[in-house]
Formats: sequence, C-alpha cells, structure tokens
Amino acid sequence: MKKLKAGDYLAFKAVYDSYAQPLLSFIYKIIKDIDLAEDILQLTFVKIWKNHQSIDIDKSFDAYIFQIASHSSIDALRHIAQDERKKEKLREQGEELALSVEEAFLLKEQNLLIENVLAQLPAQRREIFRLCKLEGYSYQEAADALGISPSTISNQLVSALKTLRQLLKEHGDKPLLIIYLSTHYIFY
Repeated sequence: MKKLKAGDYLAFKAVYDSYAQPLLSFIYKIIKDIDLAEDILQLTFVKIWKNHQSIDIDKSFDAYIFQIASHSSIDALRHIAQDERKKEKLREQGEELALSVEEAFLLKEQNLLIENVLAQLPAQRREIFRLCKLEGYSYQEAADALGISPSTISNQLVSALKTLRQLLKEHGDKPLLIIYLSTHYIFY
C-alpha cells in the first residue's frame, strides 16, 4: 500500500490483479449487467489511481476499494433510473403530442363534414340552426334577430334536424360524428 500511495505502477498492477475479480463479482451483484459492471470496475481503479496519494495506509484498503466500487455502482444505477425517467417522460410527451395532433385532425375533419352537411340546408334553416344550435340563441332571440315567429324557428329547426340526420346517415362511415352531433346539437 505504501508503494501504491507513492505512485508505483507495479504496486497498482498488483492491487488490480488481486482485487479485479472479487470487485467484478461484487459490482455485478449490484448492477446485474456484466458490461456495465466491467465499466464500473475500470472506473473504480481509475479513481484508485487518481487518488493514490490520499490512500490512508492505516485503514483497511479492502473497505476503501469496495466502498468506491459500491458508490460507483449506486451512482450508475441512479443515472440509469434518471435516464429511464427522462425516456418515459419523453415517451409520454410524444404520445400526448401524437394524440393531440390526431384529435385536432379528427376535429378538423368533423367540422368540415358538419360544414358540408349544413351547406346543404336551405339558407334560412341553416341560419336558424347556426343561431340556435351553434351560437346558443333561444328561439325567441333567434326569432327577434331574423324577424320571424318563434313557432317558425321551431318548425324550421325540426326540419333542419331531420334533414341533417338523413344527410349524416348517408355518411355511414362517420358514426362518431353522428354521436358528436347528437350530443352537441340535440337531435330529437
């Protein structure tokens, strides 16, 4: 140990030859990965060599070298766990982004279909539908805005909804849209 502390390379090689195998077994029990265990073994000996002048020859060298190996192993496990958390967070963010992009695309597609279906209504029915179902006007408010009676609003809405239901049935590959419209626009 005195020669190692003094920086003698042959003393370092003797320490390596004596401790490499037991340390590798010790590290492997912690890490459970032989390649990583070998890397940590090398790191342990690099630390020994870099700090050879601070070795306390009055204390147990076994405890010293195994403590370095233990701390290096635990640090490696922390880095692995941290990397896994980062990867998981990135994966979650990617999934959220993909989902929001998909949702935006579907919403745009649904809105386009709704607009196409609404465009097939006569102008007055379309305007009544927009006021009452899209903008939230009451029948009376829509009647006042358009200068017609509330009963005309009601009759025109019934006709508009009937026409919309029929047009949506023609888009048989869009069942979610029918559900969407029925929950948002109250198809009776």
